[in-house]
Amino acid sequence: MICWSRFWLALFTLAAATSSWSWGADMAIKHEVAVELFYSGDWHDHAATEEVYTGEATHGDDIKISHGKGAWSGGITPAQATLVFRSWRFNPDNVSGDLYGLIGRNTPIRITVDGAVRFSGEVASWTPKQSLGGDVQVPDRWVEVEAGGILRRLQTGTDPLPSSLRTFYLQDPSEPLAYWPLDSGQLSLVGLPEVGGASFDISDGAAKFAGADLALWLEPGVEIGHGLDLSSMAGNVTMSKTPNRWTVDHMRRHAPDSRGLDLQVIGNTVSASAERYDWVLEIEPTTAQLRFFQLLVDDSPSSVLLDTIAPDIFDDQPHHLRLELNQDGTGIDWVISVDGVSASTGTVAASDMQGVSAVRFNSFTDASPTAAVVGHVAVWSGTPPDLDETVTAAFGYPGETAGERFFRLSDEAPVTSEVRGDDADTVPMGPQFPGKLVAQYEEIQDADDGIIADNHRAFWVTYKTGRDRYNQTPALELDYAAYEIAPPLNPVIDDKLIRNDVTVSRREGASARAVDEDNVDAVGRYTDSLDVNVFSDLVVDAAAGWQLHTGTVAGSGTRFDRLTIDLDACPHLADAVAATNIGDRATIDHLPAELTPDLANLLVIGWNETIAPDRRKIIFNCIPEAALHIAELEHADYATVGPMFTTLSGNHSASTTSLAIQMHGDGPWDHETDFDIVISGERMTVTAAGAGSGTFPNQSQTLTVVRSVNGVVKSHLNGLDVRLFYPAYIGL
Repeated sequence: MICWSRFWLALFTLAAATSSWSWGADMAIKHEVAVELFYSGDWHDHAATEEVYTGEATHGDDIKISHGKGAWSGGITPAQATLVFRSWRFNPDNVSGDLYGLIGRNTPIRITVDGAVRFSGEVASWTPKQSLGGDVQVPDRWVEVEAGGILRRLQTGTDPLPSSLRTFYLQDPSEPLAYWPLDSGQLSLVGLPEVGGASFDISDGAAKFAGADLALWLEPGVEIGHGLDLSSMAGNVTMSKTPNRWTVDHMRRHAPDSRGLDLQVIGNTVSASAERYDWVLEIEPTTAQLRFFQLLVDDSPSSVLLDTIAPDIFDDQPHHLRLELNQDGTGIDWVISVDGVSASTGTVAASDMQGVSAVRFNSFTDASPTAAVVGHVAVWSGTPPDLDETVTAAFGYPGETAGERFFRLSDEAPVTSEVRGDDADTVPMGPQFPGKLVAQYEEIQDADDGIIADNHRAFWVTYKTGRDRYNQTPALELDYAAYEIAPPLNPVIDDKLIRNDVTVSRREGASARAVDEDNVDAVGRYTDSLDVNVFSDLVVDAAAGWQLHTGTVAGSGTRFDRLTIDLDACPHLADAVAATNIGDRATIDHLPAELTPDLANLLVIGWNETIAPDRRKIIFNCIPEAALHIAELEHADYATVGPMFTTLSGNHSASTTSLAIQMHGDGPWDHETDFDIVISGERMTVTAAGAGSGTFPNQSQTLTVVRSVNGVVKSHLNGLDVRLFYPAYIGL
């Protein structure tokens, strides 16, 4: 189908110039535009009542929408929409207006065109304006509106998210009776509770809040200094006197030469005359032992040693400890778990459970040169959270895939989210370090090379995974010869995307450098660096190689960074445009041979859209897509893998169908089915491959080809590169 853009518009212009016929209002394409605000429990369309300026020079304001990026760069760009309401009815502070108290900051807004939602967000600002016009000084009043997707609001502020463990404890259905992160400031003498009413008090100066890190991904803990007694650091608990089960969790860190730090769980007796049971985990780094006691507290106190174990926790690394008691008939079962693994179990016969009245840490004077650190103390009555899930949260969810982390963090926020692709088929990540939600999103997309953006159809966030961008079927197929692209279409040949010397560093881990020296020799050195939060140092090399690959493939050749589509001239493209999302593939066919004789492959990274009832235009922002052609068995285009370094052997005329080639270090070429190669811009189809001759590393071979598949007819000189037309790469 041919668009109006250049053919019919020229024809109608000529006709209008040579006759009395004119372009009338009846010829204009009318778009159904809805601008809806959500208030009083429902959506209300104010464009239908002509309350939105569109297509008028008075204020020059059509509806303008932007999604995604304008150019390829790091970070995340929120969606934005601007429009103008016709009156001060839409001034939220207009106390005499019928919308007073119904609209205001962050009022939900939705913009729909021809049945397709093009923007969904919330109003960030209402700006009432007026001008005086005419002799009678009649005021012209309007309200300018700026709206954003959910990412706009998420980017505000500076406070990082709570640690993964803190969030887990607070959001898990088995809510603790008491929970103390113990991350108060260094001048504090008490640790305020997140759950429960009692603070965690220090009786002397041996402990310091926020004195040292428990782990890089957790809030700082209480440092128990050496050389001083810590007679009491305790928090009170309100619990039933006769529970069937209780659990105490905490995190700690000990160096091999750090001081000991005992945990004492203090019981609450059924009556004043009953014995009180306390339970003590005595932890002694000098002997690398943990001893478990039951204390009988009455007029004649005594203790019973229940078990001695040697847990591997004296390594200056964070560890999660859980003590769990459970009434089992007439006895009490205990389980001590270290980092999710049972380290000690047993039963105290003929004994009844008591509740917990306090949790206390004790440490007495010793000569240990380094301190111990403790934090995140939590107490449950009844069923505690799942141990494996707790420990995974305690260590920041290491090994969690990028897609799974995106879903989890969004759920915790809470932010409605979707993943385009398989969330499990994404790069495994390292622990969740402190940071704002949007900073966490940026880490996810950097590690997985995906794209996170506002969803334009609904008020949620969408993640296009890195691997979902591989070998995509085009969402938008454009034909240049059918005038489906409005001017301007400017080819860009520059160095903005070139990266041929790349260093990738794992957060708090190793670094790797990847360099394409041939590319450096050809165009000069372009350096770049990237920090990625991946699970292991072993994958940093692969991450560096992938960044080098995208920086040399995407940075080479001609690119088109803007595609303009006039939907008034090409209404048949409306459905394809509406279905195109950020991260999708777009193609341009039948471009002038002077630009490229082949299909242009682009990746949509954003768009800008102008909407009015009789005018609609969209500009897609794009980068080259060629780097995402990944080797895939039985794929129609990317199943063939040829030798990396092949050149022509001798000069060849424009009509020669037998090509002599030379392999340098690998080969020969195999022919199981026809495939295409390219030499100096000419595309050829290989129909047969002769046997290789010669010895490694220099071997010769003859290829039988069909010439000029893309219309390029030319002769070729000795030594020119021979490459696959559809090169297949190894993905991240």
